[in-house]
Amino acid sequence: MAKIKFNPENNFWNNLSEQLKTLIGAALGLVAGLAWNDAIASAIKMIFPNDNASSLILKFVYAVTITIFIVILVFYMNRVEYLMRRRIKARKEREKKKK
Repeated sequence: MAKIKFNPENNFWNNLSEQLKTLIGAALGLVAGLAWNDAIASAIKMIFPNDNASSLILKFVYAVTITIFIVILVFYMNRVEYLMRRRIKARKEREKKKK
């Protein structure tokens, strides 16, 4: 039976590592998001107790606000990733030209 040896240059291991980091990060993000959701929901209940109509409106305002915030955050994260990849690519091209 052939053994698979770890080789950091191998695309399989790089892809596996990237996927694991992504999945673990998403799971931890979900846990943090649920904690924040509970904290903010409790704060809304404390500030606006027993007013069903306004609490429903506040829940929708909260959901829309959080959604907009997350969309903006993801947009900027993607922008930073794009700029970093472009910088890395430019650095590699400069190193190639030096050789």
